[in-house]
Amino acid sequence: MTTHALAPDATSGEVEEPTAMREAQLRPIVVGVDGSKESELALDWAVDEARRRGLSLHLVHAHALAGAMSSAPHGAPTSWHDPGWVLRAARERVAILGVDHSVDLVVTDEDVLVTAATALVAASAGADTVVVGTHRHGALEAALLGSTSLRVASNAACPVVVVRRPASRDVAHPQIVIGVDGSPESADALAYAFHRASDQGLPLTVISAWAGDVDVEALRVTDAVADEVRAAAVNARLVALRRDVGPWREKFPDVRVHTIVAAGRPADVLVDESWAAELVVVGSHGRGSFRGLLLGSVSEDVLHRAHCPVAVVRSMAPDNSVSS
Repeated sequence: MTTHALAPDATSGEVEEPTAMREAQLRPIVVGVDGSKESELALDWAVDEARRRGLSLHLVHAHALAGAMSSAPHGAPTSWHDPGWVLRAARERVAILGVDHSVDLVVTDEDVLVTAATALVAASAGADTVVVGTHRHGALEAALLGSTSLRVASNAACPVVVVRRPASRDVAHPQIVIGVDGSPESADALAYAFHRASDQGLPLTVISAWAGDVDVEALRVTDAVADEVRAAAVNARLVALRRDVGPWREKFPDVRVHTIVAAGRPADVLVDESWAAELVVVGSHGRGSFRGLLLGSVSEDVLHRAHCPVAVVRSMAPDNSVSS
């Protein structure tokens, strides 16, 4: 059974912005476009993010993937001999989305003759955030996610937001959700989550999920003693969570923060919370490669099953190079 415990107010402290986040303040939001409905959702998310934060938008269209993956919108050319229509359609959509905005969005674009994953990973070197859609095709979803979205999330040099077609849900009180485990990877993700919560004026729920439990038979203790051991374990996690979150709460006093320790598989807890979230943030160990997609079991599981966009904040590996 899943249990929750609310942490008390955090202690004081200071935090330092991750270097990559400080240096990326004026970099563009990069989004992959391929003419599909899924990429339109990613484009809409990217436009909103760029406008809200005063950043430019960079559209990337990879020819090598478009013909195999795209579902052409109404009125699109029936031939792929003119791939330029994808970027034209994307620019038109950006213009339509900007009708009610007084400030024009600076938009650049590029056509590249490589796979989408390779193009977006390359663009991530100069990006604030990379945004990519994901195609849902029943049993094939996992394979299709792995072919592009997972590869970008595993290798990009900046945060990656994977936008999926939203499930039918009623989000009365939207929030941003982040899962932390006390690691350096989750510390970088925590910084990202506080920035996004502040930018969007949304509350932030910080979750430390605990998959373990007390094996009463193995410990040869009574249920009452086992409950005491469980309570002690939860309290220890609350103390650690309070220590990690406290400095960020002081840096962002405008963000309303809920800190939770939850008993359950971390991925399951985050997926459950995603029903009421605008964004779920996860960290990654940064060991990804195109040969072994070691994004991390929790991050990868959340990417596959979340009911809202997922931001993957990855600690940088020594070598992020990929091949087409």
